[in-house]
Amino acid sequence: MNFLLEKVDPFIETKLLGMYSKCGSLQEAYEMFDKMRKRDLYAWSAMIGACSRDCRWSEVMELFYMMMGDGVVPDSFLFPKILQACANCGDVETGILIHSIAIRCGMISEIRVNNSLLAVYAKCGLLDCAKRIFESMEMRDTVSWNSIIMAYCHKGDIVEARRLLNLMHLEGVEPGLITWNTLIASYNQLGRCDEALEVMKEMKGNGIMPDVFTWTCLISGMSQHNRNSRALELFREMILNGVTPSEVTLTSTVSACASLKDLRKGRELHSLVVKLGFDGGVIVGNALVDLYSKCGKLEAARLVFDMIPEKDVYSWNSLIGGYCQAGCCGKAYDLFMKMHEFEESPNVITWNVLITGHMQNGDEDQALDLFWRMEKDGNVERDAASWNALIAGYLHNGQKDKALGIFRKMQSFGFKPNTVTILSILPACANLIGAKKVKEIHCCVLRCNLENELSIANSLIDTYSKSGGLQYSKKIFDGMSTKDIISWNTLIAGYVLHGFSSEATKLFHQMEEAGLKPNRGTFSSMISSYGLAKMVEEGKRMFSIMYEEYRIVPGLEHYVAMVNLYGRSGKLEEAIDFIDNMTVEHDIS
Repeated sequence: MNFLLEKVDPFIETKLLGMYSKCGSLQEAYEMFDKMRKRDLYAWSAMIGACSRDCRWSEVMELFYMMMGDGVVPDSFLFPKILQACANCGDVETGILIHSIAIRCGMISEIRVNNSLLAVYAKCGLLDCAKRIFESMEMRDTVSWNSIIMAYCHKGDIVEARRLLNLMHLEGVEPGLITWNTLIASYNQLGRCDEALEVMKEMKGNGIMPDVFTWTCLISGMSQHNRNSRALELFREMILNGVTPSEVTLTSTVSACASLKDLRKGRELHSLVVKLGFDGGVIVGNALVDLYSKCGKLEAARLVFDMIPEKDVYSWNSLIGGYCQAGCCGKAYDLFMKMHEFEESPNVITWNVLITGHMQNGDEDQALDLFWRMEKDGNVERDAASWNALIAGYLHNGQKDKALGIFRKMQSFGFKPNTVTILSILPACANLIGAKKVKEIHCCVLRCNLENELSIANSLIDTYSKSGGLQYSKKIFDGMSTKDIISWNTLIAGYVLHGFSSEATKLFHQMEEAGLKPNRGTFSSMISSYGLAKMVEEGKRMFSIMYEEYRIVPGLEHYVAMVNLYGRSGKLEEAIDFIDNMTVEHDIS
C-alpha cells in the first residue's frame, strides 16, 4: 500500500481523502492525510469537514493551527466550519484570531463568515462584540437574526430579544421556526410560561407550526415551575395536533405526573413510552421509577428499574428514595449496598436521601451513622443538604434541642446555613422560651447575608412575634425593601396575638394604601383582632367588605372568628343566629 501511495498523483490523493471524509471513514481519511506529500486547501477542507461532521471540535481546532503552520489560509467556505468549532469549544481567543485573519484577507464582508463570527461571540457570552458584528453587517439573513436574538436570550434580556424579533419583521426577514423556538425556550427558562404560550400563538398566526421542540419547551417549562396540570394539558394538545413526542417530551410529562401523583395518567404515558420504543432509555426510565415510587407502587418501580439496561446514579437514587418514602429503609439500604456490585458510586444525593429516610422513620442512630460515614467510607463530601436532612429529621421527630445542636455544629464545621436551613430551624423557636435562640439564628442570618431573602424575613417576623419579640418583628418589617402579602399578614397576626387591635387595624389600612389586596388570612386575623377588642360592629363590617369589596367567599376560619367575636362580646343570641345562617357546614366546636 505504501509503495502504491508513493506513485499516486497528489490530485488522486486529494480525491481519495475527500471520498473517505464524505463516507464517514475518519480513520482511513486520517491515514491518507498523514501520508500526503502535499496538502492543499482542498485536502485541509476535506479533513476539517470530516471532523466537523463527526462533531470532533477539538480536532478541528488542532487541524486549523496545523494548517496555518503549513502556510495555508482558509477560505470563506472553511472559516465557518472552524468558527463553529470555536463556538462549541468556547474558544473565543481562536475566534478573535480568525476575525483578524478574515479582516486581513478581505473576507469580513462575506455573510457566512460574519454569521459564524456572530455565533462565536454570542455563544461565548461576548454580547457587545456580537452586537458590533451584527450592526456592521451590510446584509443580514435569518441566521444573523437568530444568532443575535439567541445571544440576548442567553443573557436573559428577553425584552431586547423581543424587540429584535419585531425589528426583524420590519426589515422584511421572516422569523423561522428556530427564531420562535429560541424565544419560547428563553421565556420558559425565566419562568414566564404564560408569555411563552402567547409567543407560540403568535408563531402560529405567522404561519409557523410548532414542532416537537416547541411543545417540549412549553411542557418542560410548566413542569419545572410546578404547573404540572397545565403541562399535562399541553401534552394532550400536542398529541391532538399530530406531533409525536420525543424521549425528552415524555420524560417531562412523566415528571409532571409524578409531582401530581397521577398514577392513571402515568400508566398511560408508560404505555406510550413502550409503543414509541423509548422504554430502554435511562432518562425516561428514571422518570418512570420516580413516578411509581411517589405513587407508592414500589413493585412497578422496581420492575422499570430492572429493565433499564444502562442505569446511572439517578436511577438508583429514584428507587432508593421510593423505598425510603414508603418506610422501607432496610430495602433502601440493601439497594444502596448493591450499587458497589454494579460499579456505581453513590453521590451526595444518594447519602442525603438515605439520611432523610432514616430520620423520617425514627431511626436517628442509623441516620447519624450514615452522616458521619459519608466522607470516611463513601469519599463523598457533605453539603448543606446533608446537614439540613438531620435538622429537619430531628424537628420532624420533636427533638428541637438536637436540631439546634446540629445547626450549631454545622457552623462549627465551616458550613454556612442556607435558606432551607433557616426556614427549617426558625419555627422550632416560635415560643416564649425560644427568644434567645431566635436572636442567635437572626445573627446567623446576618452573617450569611440572608437578611434580604423575603421568605426568611417573613419567617423572622413570625418567629419574633410568637416568642415575645414583637418590637423586633416591627423593626424587620420596616427595614424590608420588598414586602408581599405574607409580610403584612404576619405582622398583623403578631399584633393580634399580643392584643394590639388598634395597631393591627392601622397596619391593615396601610396595606390597602400600599396597593396590596388583603387575602383570606388577612381577614381572618382582622376579625379575630376585633373579637379580642370586643369591637362587634367593626368585625361585622370587616366580614362584609371581605365579600362585597374583595369578592372573597368566607371560609370556616372566618365564621369561627365571627362566632368568637360575638361570644367574647357577650352577644350569645347573635352568635347562635349567625351559626344558624352560616353557608358552610359547622362542626361540633
